[in-house]
Amino acid sequence: MTKLVIFDIDGTLVDSQDFIVEAQRRAFSAHGMAVPGRETSLSIVGLSLTEAFTALVGAAGPVASLADAYRTAWHEMREEATFAEALYPGAR
Repeated sequence: MTKLVIFDIDGTLVDSQDFIVEAQRRAFSAHGMAVPGRETSLSIVGLSLTEAFTALVGAAGPVASLADAYRTAWHEMREEATFAEALYPGAR
């Protein structure tokens, strides 16, 4: 018998808030736009990227381009040794 265990890592075992805020910061900076504060950045967690950036800049804003920049930043950050998502206390 094969058993499968699935973990919801992001937000359950790993605290990715700093990662999310930094990826947004990079996306907004790449567009020369004011970077939202941490509270605003985290207020959209759980939404799709399109919904999130629409909430942050409005439907007339560069939503698709910001989402692309966010994805790019996320992948670049994964390659950077200085970025690591912290485990929640007790997760290890």
